[in-house]
Amino acid sequence: MKDEHHTVRLNMVSQAATICGVLGLDTMVGSVLGTVQSLIMDNQWRIRLAVIQQMPKLAQLFGPELFQQKLEGLFLSSLNDSVYSVREAVIANIQPISEVFGSQWTEEHLLPKIVEQYQQVQGQGYSGRLTTLQALPRLTFVMSAEQVEQHIMPVLVKATKDPVPNVRFAACECLIWMLESHKLENPMMVTQSLEPTVKDVLSNEQDADVKYIAQKALDVCIKVT
Repeated sequence: MKDEHHTVRLNMVSQAATICGVLGLDTMVGSVLGTVQSLIMDNQWRIRLAVIQQMPKLAQLFGPELFQQKLEGLFLSSLNDSVYSVREAVIANIQPISEVFGSQWTEEHLLPKIVEQYQQVQGQGYSGRLTTLQALPRLTFVMSAEQVEQHIMPVLVKATKDPVPNVRFAACECLIWMLESHKLENPMMVTQSLEPTVKDVLSNEQDADVKYIAQKALDVCIKVT
């Protein structure tokens, strides 16, 4: 996996989990972990992408403890990768990793880390906040409605007040998805929190695209209550 030709490294890392499965975890864990930790920061973005795509299989092989110690930080830091395709792959693979480790692990461990990522990029470029917002719905597939309402919705409500229009737009999109996917079961959450939030966006918004998506969000709020 340390071959100087990136095509060879790419082919090898794409089979990292399979190699571990065939040769045995005890035999390969040290070398594979070290290689994965190195290649997730490779200069070639396709190699970083291939590593990210292997993460659910590696998580299943290594278990939560090793994953948290050796891979989780690098995986989540890739939410801020300079290449969109890599960031998109992190978002896509958050769901299968949360499914591997389950609801309790997701709520108690992964979700706080992603919310922390959102807080950490407040003073930086908006792409990090945007990517983090897009990652949050992926966690809901293993979370109860109560968990979603308690932990995720406050982040989305806060994001509707972000100084960057693209982030406000994404927050409204996420709210729509949550409502249409029936992730919320408490009607009071909609009527007392989400609906007033969206109305506030509409009354203060100057950006036409954000106004459009906020109106759509309001329509969905009214429809589901």
